[in-house]
Amino acid sequence: MLTRDSLGENITNFVRELKQLNMSEKQPQILIFNAAGELVAIARSIRSAAELTKADENDIKLCCKNRLHISGQYCFRYNVEPSIADDTLGKLTIDEYDKLCQKYNLR
Repeated sequence: MLTRDSLGENITNFVRELKQLNMSEKQPQILIFNAAGELVAIARSIRSAAELTKADENDIKLCCKNRLHISGQYCFRYNVEPSIADDTLGKLTIDEYDKLCQKYNLR
């Protein structure tokens, strides 16, 4: 039988886990471009982009917001257009993506 304190602790942990799940669902994907400006990967989150590229999470955020040009060997953008998918790897460049965002006022 759970004591009142342990029940409260279990509920608190459950709510915390739910909030983390909801936050991760709202995080945009991260487009990863190489130094030549070619799309090389799409990450689920800033954290996974950082793990994949060994770049600093804060640098990735700044890159995504166009405040930092390149972080390490990569440049990053938020995937604000859900139709950007794996089939564009190696075909889409960062310049083309930025132009699309400006054209459709996506940022």
